[in-house]
Amino acid sequence: MKNKLCHNHMYIFNRDRLVMALSLITVLFLTNTTALAGEYQAPQPYTYDSFPEYTHIDAGVKTINTTGNEISVRYLPSVPYVKRAEGERSLQLLLPHTRNIDGGKLKHKFPLIIYIQGSAWLKQDVYINTANLAKFAARGYAIGIVQYRESDLATFPAQIQDAKTAIRFMRMHGDEYNIDTKNVFVWGDSSGGHTAVLTGLTAGTTDLDTDTYGTYSCQVNGVVDVFGPTDIRRMNDFPSTWEHRAANSPEGKFIGGLQVDMHEAEAAKTVAANYVSKSRKQPPVLIFHGTKDRLVTYNQSELLYEKLKACGQDVTMYRLKGADHGDTPFWSEKVLNIIDKFMQSHLQ
Repeated sequence: MKNKLCHNHMYIFNRDRLVMALSLITVLFLTNTTALAGEYQAPQPYTYDSFPEYTHIDAGVKTINTTGNEISVRYLPSVPYVKRAEGERSLQLLLPHTRNIDGGKLKHKFPLIIYIQGSAWLKQDVYINTANLAKFAARGYAIGIVQYRESDLATFPAQIQDAKTAIRFMRMHGDEYNIDTKNVFVWGDSSGGHTAVLTGLTAGTTDLDTDTYGTYSCQVNGVVDVFGPTDIRRMNDFPSTWEHRAANSPEGKFIGGLQVDMHEAEAAKTVAANYVSKSRKQPPVLIFHGTKDRLVTYNQSELLYEKLKACGQDVTMYRLKGADHGDTPFWSEKVLNIIDKFMQSHLQ
């Protein structure tokens, strides 16, 4: 009886050892490695290409193939681009990133968009559309959300000057941020739309500019204007929820705290149509405006559209039926697809 028990114990012991050995062999085989299980693997200076890929696939596991060209978006907050007498101004950067940038297989450069957040020319909330813009950046655009000097600090044309300086700064740092400096667009909403339009129309001239980073161009391939005011003298020509003529209105502060309808010369300097040229080719302009805009009347975009057409410039306008000022339809896929197509069609 005693011998039988010993025999059974030896059988169980040997069987367990056999199972363990077979398991070890299986693990080594499936992981496609010659190392013993649990053996220390010293770190090596692998490149992406030289690193051994794990090849075992468990039953039921699904595979998604990747190319390395898939785009994610990295956020670089508050990158200073200039220091003025009124203080430092910064950019919020949304930068496309792919594996192949790090891997060195594809040093891909992305078109740049300088985005100007509207604020009635007052202090901006430069973060309010970061999430919306990040989705657009994932289409393959580097985006810099520019902080301009608000009218409480500096009146017209400081905002346009700052936008041009931001463009030049980004061109100067094009290699650092993987930017295709031949392809730059400016896009803004509300007062940012006004800034975008004047930035584009006067780029390449000495109008509304400074000499900061003057060896770099502020030229743009195209302008996207979303419900921007274009003529502050006529903003109360149609129904509005705001008084636009008073000295303490956003428009009055924009020209130095002046009553708009009593200071024609100062107000006229801000009118977008006054910078449209009949003799000089200007960047193409894409305009969007809502038909129920309670703040910046739809007619403001009509004025610019009609002047650009009359002067033979390239302009396209979309009316968003029923859309209000700053309304969500302006971030719809339909609108973003139109903007994307516009930019793609004007790449160099």
